[in-house]
Amino acid sequence: GGAAVNQYAPTRLTFDVDMVIEEGDEVAFSDALRQQGFERIHRTENFVRFKPPAPGFIVDLLFLDSRTFHAMWEMGRDITLAGRSFRIAAPEHLICMKLHALKFGRESRMDRDVADILHMMKQCGWTPDTDEFSAACSQYGTPDLRDLIRRRWTS
Repeated sequence: GGAAVNQYAPTRLTFDVDMVIEEGDEVAFSDALRQQGFERIHRTENFVRFKPPAPGFIVDLLFLDSRTFHAMWEMGRDITLAGRSFRIAAPEHLICMKLHALKFGRESRMDRDVADILHMMKQCGWTPDTDEFSAACSQYGTPDLRDLIRRRWTS
């Protein structure tokens, strides 16, 4: 999530940890978090949010089907953060996730997430006119989002 975006765009502080997991691994991850004192506070069909036992980071788990998870894994890259090794998503996948979040999320995310998308587009060689970006907007975003990103790209 935010840690991955910070590898491709200017660093900004985030207050949660976003993880994508295969949908079949939900029980194991949820049990592990509960054993550490985390409490589940929200759940949808493909997402669950956990609150830490003490002040700290919220943990969001996003469940992906096996094909999508493995595609993201293959394109991802390894980083070291706080002395631990992690695999982060490629900028192309993060753009798709941000488009999805903007399509279904809060308006308050718009400026921050669009700025992240613009930075990551440069990282993966996309412009508002590339076929890949058009396909991502069609599948995960909206025509209005695509128009907004096009306007901000040229400004």
